[in-house]
Amino acid sequence: MYLKLLLVLVIFANVIEQWIPLFSYFDEMLTVIFLLMSLIKYSVISKKMKQIFMKSEIIVIIFVFIILFLAIISSYTSDVKNTLFLQVYSLFASFKLIILYLSCRILFIDIKRKTFESFGKFALKQTYWFLYVIYLLFFLNLIFNIFQKFDHRFGMDSVAYGFSHPAKFSSIVILQVAINLYFTAKLKNRISYRYLLLSFFLLLTSGRIAAIAFFIMLFVVLISFRYFRKFVISGIIIGISGLLLVSNQKIINTFFDLEQPRGVLLSTAFKIGVDYFPLGSGQGTFGSHASRLNYSPMYYKYGISNEWGLSPQFSQFITDSYWAMMIGEFGFIGAFLVLIILLILYYNAYITKKGIIGLIISIPLMYLILTSFIDTIIVSNSVLSMVIVTVIIISIEKNSNLNLNNLEK
Repeated sequence: MYLKLLLVLVIFANVIEQWIPLFSYFDEMLTVIFLLMSLIKYSVISKKMKQIFMKSEIIVIIFVFIILFLAIISSYTSDVKNTLFLQVYSLFASFKLIILYLSCRILFIDIKRKTFESFGKFALKQTYWFLYVIYLLFFLNLIFNIFQKFDHRFGMDSVAYGFSHPAKFSSIVILQVAINLYFTAKLKNRISYRYLLLSFFLLLTSGRIAAIAFFIMLFVVLISFRYFRKFVISGIIIGISGLLLVSNQKIINTFFDLEQPRGVLLSTAFKIGVDYFPLGSGQGTFGSHASRLNYSPMYYKYGISNEWGLSPQFSQFITDSYWAMMIGEFGFIGAFLVLIILLILYYNAYITKKGIIGLIISIPLMYLILTSFIDTIIVSNSVLSMVIVTVIIISIEKNSNLNLNNLEK
């Protein structure tokens, strides 16, 4: 029962936040709670189980401590400092994804077959209810204009259907696709292409180029794994090419357009990375929410305090580039180690069950990593649902008692 409640809460946390503002801290609170619970559980089960973490996950833990050590040195030696509380807060926010992943690996390590069957049917059913409700809201919005319009793309107004932003809505659509693909494969031994098609239309209504490009890439790769196993590499190349083609303007705006906040942040981060080589300017000083709460002198120092969206009066887009924050606050070494950690976590998800099932399991982390370069989903509270659902599925797959039907049998 607790898994079902948890699934609903993490998927709709952003919607609940619109009605209960305190829920905006739900991801931080749940991360702390899960960390404490996992430490307690680890102390109990570590003596009974030979090994809890995979070798690659142990490498992740080692890297985390190395980055933590470097971050402390960077913050101590930097000539620009934030308050101690905001330094710790920024560090915690940067490691939130990793803390959640490792905590959930401990908490959900012993999922039983009975729990899986009950949870799996519920998880699958809620993906369809999600689809039905959003389509109902879509048609109601066409008639009554009940939702805020964010922009106009693909011949229609982009809306978020109760979520705070279309990017957060689209990330949940991607997550629901992963849930539907996995549990349909495990429980019904098939793929629901109708669900994929209907989900794709919802992504179009959100107008998020990164999500749409990712979905196209995913569909091509999925078809390759399912029907053309001899040409999987070709499918991956075609899928990535499609991703780059659809999102090329987004990539240009992110990396090369210095009139856009994200481009300004990233180019400035590289300057900071060079000037404060190799460890960065310290925690809470650039590109993070902490640097916005207590406006960092770095924005004045590098002459971007007057840029639209980055000024003290209007700082809405300061957190618009994950890798700008990583390079600025952690330096090139820290940012590189964080990238390696993310790739290891993705690889762990895939090798849980190599092939099409592994691909499906790794969808949420793949989306987080690929879009982290051109979007901001990895720093939003949507990371909560992405990580938790992924680890639950990993735990299900790793439990030797849960070998049910799958597409590769």
